[in-house]
Amino acid sequence: MKSQRKTDGEVGACLRNGDIEGAASRVLDSCGPAVRGYLRVALGDDRQVRDAFSAFSETVWQRLRRYRFEPRLAVWVHRLAYAAAKERREVSRLRRPAATRKGRPGSHERGRGLTRTRAATLEPLGAAEDAELMRRELSLEEQTLLTLRIDRQFDWDEIAWVLGRGAGAAMERRYERLVARLHSVAIARGLIEQRPLPANLGSLQLARRSTTRDG
Repeated sequence: MKSQRKTDGEVGACLRNGDIEGAASRVLDSCGPAVRGYLRVALGDDRQVRDAFSAFSETVWQRLRRYRFEPRLAVWVHRLAYAAAKERREVSRLRRPAATRKGRPGSHERGRGLTRTRAATLEPLGAAEDAELMRRELSLEEQTLLTLRIDRQFDWDEIAWVLGRGAGAAMERRYERLVARLHSVAIARGLIEQRPLPANLGSLQLARRSTTRDG
């Protein structure tokens, strides 16, 4: 996203002047790339991403008139994006033959849409691409929790608001359990060596590695 403070100021000025079109255009211009990135992780399939982004954009136009900058704009748009992704997941699930509905949504897309290189790692889950593949096996809510904390660096109360799940402390505990589970999976699959989790799980970030791995 471009400077959030600048975007907030521009959108606020448009709303005070009753310029909903201008406000919506600025929201979509500033937040659109981040929302598309989130939807690619959440949905995988390009057509679903397009449909979800279209639904998200329409909702921005519909609700922006009532927006009062609480929570901050980046959090607000991700809640709309999460709702759009959730709707697309449900539509896709209902359209699939009954025999295939039990699988994790998105598991058939495991090899698509990877944007990281083998020169990056997400400790303590191993290479970023491996971590991304594991993310695709998670529920939408779990994927969103990881994205908002690791990629967007939202605080726990903001994540709870996006997911509609109450207190931020509960989100932090769920996040820690999720990372611990993925860490165990990574070890079981031979993606990383067996080692303890770092003490601070709340600030995981991508890091560059000195060597690359074969694809």
